[in-house]
Amino acid sequence: KHIILKKLLSIKNLPDIKTIVELGSGYGSKLISIATSSENFKSKNFIGFDISSNAALINQYFAKKYNLNLKSIIFDYRKQPFSELVIES
Repeated sequence: KHIILKKLLSIKNLPDIKTIVELGSGYGSKLISIATSSENFKSKNFIGFDISSNAALINQYFAKKYNLNLKSIIFDYRKQPFSELVIES
């Protein structure tokens, strides 16, 4: 967890990054950890793609609880082409 956060915080153009995306986000533990770890991430949008509708519901629960800009999208890479991924910041 800390290695990922240190690498993200070391990105020189972090202020220019508007959206952080995770494919296969599951229940959102990584996105939520990143979103709540630093003031640098408060203004970022987070999008998690996962096959599970339950995962999306849990992500939205925590997004609301922690007031995060976290959006969950159900996506099955086995049935949907990646060209269908829509990432809006």
